[in-house]
Amino acid sequence: DSLIHSCCSDLVVSLYNEYQIVHSNLEQLNIAQETAESVAANNRDASGDVEMGEALDAVTLSDFNRRRGIFTSHLAIIKEEIQTAIDATLLFVKNPGVLCAIGKKLVPSSTHSLDDIIKIGETIFPLSSELRKEFNKREPILMELEELEAEQQELEAVKKSLQGDQLARLEELRHIKYHWDAAAAYTRADIEQICDWNFSASYLMLNTVLSRKMIIQARVNELKANNLMQGEGGDATVISNVEEIEKLEADVEALGTRAKLLANTCMDNLEDPRHYQQLIEMVFSKREYDLVFTMAKVAQEIIQKHDSYRQQLCTLARKIFLLQAEEYVLQENREPIDKKRSALLAKYTKEFESLPDLLYGVDFERSTIPKGLPHSSTLPLPNDASQSYNTNSLDKTYRQGNVRMMLNSALTKRQAFEQQYEADDNLGIVRPKEELEAARKQLNEEIDVVVQYCFDTVKNPAHLRVMYTTASSFGDHKLMMRLGEQFIRCVADLRKIQEDKKEIRMQKQKLEEHERELKAQRKSLPADEKEQLRDLQFDYQLEQVLPSYERDSVLKYDEAIWKMFSGMLKASLDHKQKMDTELDVMERTPHLVRGKSSWNAEKITSYIDDTKQA
Repeated sequence: DSLIHSCCSDLVVSLYNEYQIVHSNLEQLNIAQETAESVAANNRDASGDVEMGEALDAVTLSDFNRRRGIFTSHLAIIKEEIQTAIDATLLFVKNPGVLCAIGKKLVPSSTHSLDDIIKIGETIFPLSSELRKEFNKREPILMELEELEAEQQELEAVKKSLQGDQLARLEELRHIKYHWDAAAAYTRADIEQICDWNFSASYLMLNTVLSRKMIIQARVNELKANNLMQGEGGDATVISNVEEIEKLEADVEALGTRAKLLANTCMDNLEDPRHYQQLIEMVFSKREYDLVFTMAKVAQEIIQKHDSYRQQLCTLARKIFLLQAEEYVLQENREPIDKKRSALLAKYTKEFESLPDLLYGVDFERSTIPKGLPHSSTLPLPNDASQSYNTNSLDKTYRQGNVRMMLNSALTKRQAFEQQYEADDNLGIVRPKEELEAARKQLNEEIDVVVQYCFDTVKNPAHLRVMYTTASSFGDHKLMMRLGEQFIRCVADLRKIQEDKKEIRMQKQKLEEHERELKAQRKSLPADEKEQLRDLQFDYQLEQVLPSYERDSVLKYDEAIWKMFSGMLKASLDHKQKMDTELDVMERTPHLVRGKSSWNAEKITSYIDDTKQA
C-alpha cells in the first residue's frame, strides 16, 4: 500500500510539474511575440490594435509558430500521460487516506489540476461507504468472538474448554479475524476514521475550488480598478478590456456553481458536527456567505438528529438508573421488591441495549458513580449511565456556533456591499438610486430569512443572546431590538413552564416533609402516599437530565429577562445619542463626515430627515 502510494503520487505530481513548466514556457513565448509585434508596430508608426503576427516578418512569425507548435504538442502529450496516471491511480489505490494525500499534493498546481483533484476527492466517498459496510459486518462478529474468548478463558482457568459447536465457532471466528488482521490496515478502519476521510476529501475539494475562485475574482477586481484609473480623466465608469473581464467573471460564476454542487455532494457524506463547523468556517473565510447559510442549515438538521437521539438515550439511561436505585435501597433495607417496577426495569434495559451507539454528544469518560445513595457493604452501587449522555457539547459548541456563523455571514455580506459602495462613490462611480435601493432591500431580506430561520429552530435563549451580541458588533440597532424581544419571549415561555410546575413541586415537598416527620416517629407513609411520592421523585429526577436552559428557576429566568431589557434600554439610549451627534455634525460640517463628504446638499438633507424619522 505504501509503495503504491509513493509511485502514484510521485508520478502524478512530476507530470503536473512538467506540465506547468511547459505551460509557463508557452506563456512566455506568447508574451515575447506580443512584445516583438509591439516593437515592430512602433517602428512602422502603426496606430491602433495589431493582431497577433500582423507586424512581424514571415521568418520571425514562422519561428514563433514553430516553437508554439512544439509547446502545444508537448502539453497535449503530458495531459494524456496525466490522465493515464490518474486512471491508474484510481484503479489501484483503494485507500481513502492515500487518495487524500495525493490530492493535497496536486493543490500547488490547481490552476491545471483542479478537475483531477475533484475527481480524486469524489472517488473517496464510495470507497468510504464500502469500508463502512465492512465495519458494520465486522462489529457483531468481533463482539461474538470476544464473548467466546472470554468464556474460553474462564473455562481454561479451571482446566476446561468449550466443546462441540461452540468450540468450532470459536475457531471459525479466529480464522476470520486472522484474515482481517492480515489485510491492509485501512480495511479495518473504524467509523471515526472513515468520517475523517470523507471530511478531508470535502475540505480538499471545496477549499481548492473556492481558493481558485478567489484568485480569479481578485484578478477581475484588479483589472476593473486599473482600467478605471486609465479612464480617470473622463467618465469614471468607462472600463476597457471588457472581453477579458467578462471571460474571467464567467469563470468565477462557473466555479461558484461548481462549489455549490460539490457542497451538496460533501454534505451527503458528512455527519460529524465538528466537520461541518470546520467546513463552514473555511467557506466563510472564502467570503461565500450564501453557501455558509446553506451548509449551516444542513448542519443544524444533523445536530438536531444527534441531539434528539442523545436525549432519548440519556432519558432511558436515567430511567434505568432510577429503577435500579429503587431496588438497591429496598434490598439494603430488606424490603420486598416491586415486581411491576422490576418488569419495567427489564423493559427499559432491553430497549436501551437494543439501540445503536451514539457517536456524537456523549462522553464516556465522565463519572457514572451516583450521589446520594447509602453505602452498602454487600451491594454494588448502580451506575448512572445518563451522566455520559447528559452533555451540552452539541448545543453549546456546535448549534450555537452555527447560529452565530449564519447571522455573522449575512451581516458581513451586507457590510461588504456598503464598503464597496462607499469605495466606488469615492472614486466617482455613480450607481442609480433604484439599483442601490433594490440591492439593499435584497440584502435585508436575506438577513430576515436567516433571523426567521433561527427564530423557528432555536430553543435555547443563550443562542438568541449570541445573535444579539453579533448584531451589536455590526451596529445594527434595529436588529438588536428584534433579537432582544425574541429572547425575552423565549425566556418568558420557559419561565411559564416552571411556574406551571410549582403545584407539583409543592406537593412533592409536602410529602417529603411528612415522610421525614413520620420517620422521626419510626413510622412510614401510607402505601398510596408512598407510591405517589416515589412517582413524583422519579419524574423530578428525570427532569434533571433535560438541557439546563429548560430547568432553570423562575428567579433565574427573571434575572435573564431583566438583564436583556436593561441592555436593550442602554443600547437604545446610546444609539440615539450617537445618531444625534452624527446628524448635528452633518448639518454643520458635512465635508468632515467619512463616506458622505461627496454628497450634495439635497442628499444630506434627505438622509437627515430619513434618519430622524427612523
